[in-house]
Amino acid sequence: MFRFLCQIFVFCYLWALGGNLNDEYRDSFDMFIRQQFDENQDAKLPGTYPLWSYYIEVDSKRMDLWERLVSSFRFDKSISFFKMMVPTVDTARYGYFLERLLSVKKPVLFTGGTGVGKVV
Repeated sequence: MFRFLCQIFVFCYLWALGGNLNDEYRDSFDMFIRQQFDENQDAKLPGTYPLWSYYIEVDSKRMDLWERLVSSFRFDKSISFFKMMVPTVDTARYGYFLERLLSVKKPVLFTGGTGVGKVV
């Protein structure tokens, strides 16, 4: 259980301090966090992908890839192109944070460029 709490801390640390970073700085911040927790065996960070690629899966008590939260897309001709919502990793991320923050009655404001999935 302690290992899972350490991973939750790293996840919160990553997103609280680095969530507003531009893409060009994310790799550096990922390396910075990995260096800070490198000697902490309890954190046991996944090494295959950048930390930005993982979320906390509470039920299984581990970090898992955002890609697993992306639902399948089925094209519907009757829906206007501008009303279509194509699930992506970004929409999965925004949805994850939106659900968690609203569940504890915290206000949410997403910012970012066009087409990054803010309309969840």
